[in-house]
Amino acid sequence: MTTRLPLVAAQPGIWMAERLSTLPGAWSVAHYVELRGALDPTLLGKAIVAGLQQADTLSLRFEEEEGEVWQWLAADRTFAEPSIIDLRTAPDPHRAATERMQADLAQDLRVDGGNPLVCHQLLRVGDDRWYWYQRYHHLLVDGFSFPAITRQIAAIYRDWQRGEATPESPFTPFAEVVDEYQRYAGSEAWQRDKAFWQAQRQALPAPASLSAAPLAGAPPGAISGG
Repeated sequence: MTTRLPLVAAQPGIWMAERLSTLPGAWSVAHYVELRGALDPTLLGKAIVAGLQQADTLSLRFEEEEGEVWQWLAADRTFAEPSIIDLRTAPDPHRAATERMQADLAQDLRVDGGNPLVCHQLLRVGDDRWYWYQRYHHLLVDGFSFPAITRQIAAIYRDWQRGEATPESPFTPFAEVVDEYQRYAGSEAWQRDKAFWQAQRQALPAPASLSAAPLAGAPPGAISGG
């Protein structure tokens, strides 16, 4: 095992929420990109693998030990090329494709559920129309990195089509991201940000409630109901 790293940013909340949730796929994120025109699915499949290997967060593994949750980068992690599925003969190719996506999301996708935390599929729904399905566990990606990975894979595919070299990875190594969070925590900038958001919270109106009793956490003097 390589160096263990703590959970950072939204990760602790995601970990805890998944532990409390009864839904096996609640903390996976997915989307599909519609591709129109001529496509080399074999080349795109190889570009997907190359792009996934550039984002080291997709190699993260997790364990809980004595109440502490740790993560590390699996150095031997490899990614299989995505399934290429031709649905053109289905009565309704679009519906067949979305049903496959829903079936994937209906699996046990918890971090310890035994299923891959990363999944890509290329679904052909017309002669010149494809759906590129992508799914990740939310511990691995956020709202910024998810589309960034998609863009990088598209850039790799485009450059390869032109006979050019693989573009360099734009992604910051995850260990550096963790280090930045740790340096920020408790810093003067963190103290300023904390004071700012505490002031913002105090300025919020009282939450609506039908109860005459004060709400926990409501600003002093707030009236919850009448």
